[in-house]
Amino acid sequence: MDATFFNELNPLEQTLIGTFFTWLIAAVGASTVFFTARINMKFFQALLGFEMGIMLSASFFSLLLPSITQSSQSSDMPYWIPVVIGFMFEALVI
Repeated sequence: MDATFFNELNPLEQTLIGTFFTWLIAAVGASTVFFTARINMKFFQALLGFEMGIMLSASFFSLLLPSITQSSQSSDMPYWIPVVIGFMFEALVI
């Protein structure tokens, strides 16, 4: 199976496959809780740090970087003002 197979699919089918794949990986990762009675605290903290890095990079590349790019193309105000407002609103929501 190569990439041309996936590219030839309907966008809805691509979305369903991507969603199912994401769910499957999350379920496999979460199922490890059934096989461990105890977890080493240093390993647990390392996993939390890894997850925090993933979430931080995801929020930057999917939210902040597009905001910076769009704001820099606008000449109405400095590019950092909408970025800061959006970041503060996101922090309030979370």
